[in-house]
Amino acid sequence: MSKEVLRDFQQRQELLNQNLVQAEPKKLEKIIDKLIYPAGLLGPIFALPQLFEVWIHKSAKELSLTTWLSWLILSFIWLAYGLIHKNRPIIVSNILWIIIEAGITMAIIIYK
Repeated sequence: MSKEVLRDFQQRQELLNQNLVQAEPKKLEKIIDKLIYPAGLLGPIFALPQLFEVWIHKSAKELSLTTWLSWLILSFIWLAYGLIHKNRPIIVSNILWIIIEAGITMAIIIYK
């Protein structure tokens, strides 16, 4: 094999390897992009039993106002971030969290 053919082969091999390395993160990114919506919806849904428990039994003595108020404030910050960056999963998820956290926080204030 001539040196030019060998050099050309090595350059093509390097380009191929670079494309393969770059393709894997893109594939993972697409998978994560598809999972983020269900994850963003499931988190608040998992907190619904706590919300129902507090309102149905009209008791919040086991819950911490500081904790739930802190979560509520953090959700507003995340919502602002999502709005600024136009990131729909963050916006949707944090609107749901704000509704649930506000409901639990109000119940703690009323029933404690």
